[in-house]
Amino acid sequence: ASSTPRLASPKPRQGDNEKTVWGRPLRQCKVEFAVRATNTIPGESIGIVGEGAALGAWKKPVVMTCIDTWPLWTAKVNIPEVGATEYKYVRVDDQAEILEWEDGEGWHEGNRCITLTEGSIREDLQVDDGQFGVESKPIYTVSVHVRVRVETV
Repeated sequence: ASSTPRLASPKPRQGDNEKTVWGRPLRQCKVEFAVRATNTIPGESIGIVGEGAALGAWKKPVVMTCIDTWPLWTAKVNIPEVGATEYKYVRVDDQAEILEWEDGEGWHEGNRCITLTEGSIREDLQVDDGQFGVESKPIYTVSVHVRVRVETV
């Protein structure tokens, strides 16, 4: 009797700063990151930087916006749907050059991290990370889009 070989399940691996499964890019999830920061002056902004191209590969931050919501800064970023993605918030100048990396007392890991599992997020995810430079548990919110058809009689 012959036995059928069993294939190992694919595991994410790092390649060119993008997470892949067997060489194919992972599906992406749109995440809106939010953080409160009062340590900017005119001409400065808050950015988010981290793993993978979407978060600037730890070099080029995504500049967050703060229109009519100060001190709340937000940015929408597509990140891999599977696995952990590490990131930090930074203070940037008007050319998106990093002026200050967030760091604070009590940081046990040094980086913030979001971990997603395949199929767990089907709609937009919002992550509220609290205060810039203060380690805290994030608050996650999922926006559910509902389509309604109204018929008149």
